[in-house]
Amino acid sequence: MLLRIDSFFYYQFKEIIEYRHQQWYKIKHGGEILSLSIWVIRMLSGVISYNMSNGHNDDDDVDHHQYWRMDPFCYYRYVSNPRFFFQALMLIFMITLLGIVGKITFFFCNTDSPTFSSPYKYLIINLEQYRQCCRPQHEIATIKRQIFHKNWNKLCKYQFLPDIVRKSLTMLSTEYQMIIEKETIELDPYKWSKLKRIDIKQTIMPDDRLKVIKFLSLVDPIICLIHFCLSKFFID
Repeated sequence: MLLRIDSFFYYQFKEIIEYRHQQWYKIKHGGEILSLSIWVIRMLSGVISYNMSNGHNDDDDVDHHQYWRMDPFCYYRYVSNPRFFFQALMLIFMITLLGIVGKITFFFCNTDSPTFSSPYKYLIINLEQYRQCCRPQHEIATIKRQIFHKNWNKLCKYQFLPDIVRKSLTMLSTEYQMIIEKETIELDPYKWSKLKRIDIKQTIMPDDRLKVIKFLSLVDPIICLIHFCLSKFFID
């Protein structure tokens, strides 16, 4: 799933709804729960053994009560920063425990209720329909060139600026505009207007559907950032 982290929310939610009855789904997420459970046991054992030994780190006195010195990760955390060793293990313990609770809550729950079916249609079906209505890449490239020339013409009045500066500013403003107006630029209005209405009880307007798409485009970078920060914490 981390290979698709740029669309993490979409693929996770789609997997929960569409593949939860598949055997590989149960094996995959059951294995992840087992892996997290092992981490919970390791961190808990490290915390308990560390408290029992009162942080004693005598190389000549290693016994079964000093599990925190025998576990490679626990000992690495101790060597890296002895002062915050206990706090680090407790934080990792809570994160992994929260991961187990989240796995069981979301990946092994009943998805037939409106709690899941409505968001599925709002988010997944809506996004898939949006992708079907996107313009071809050559049309998007043409629009980008038009935006570039428009921005260039705006900066032409600043004759005191060197061409390389104006070109750089034009490129930056164009890229910024492509990001901010990404959904509007990529979307083919004609195809979008011909789409069937999503089968939900609530009324949702086309503009609201685009807002949902923009929401998803904001969520995925945040998820990427969270994963990056967590990985840095575990490594450092």
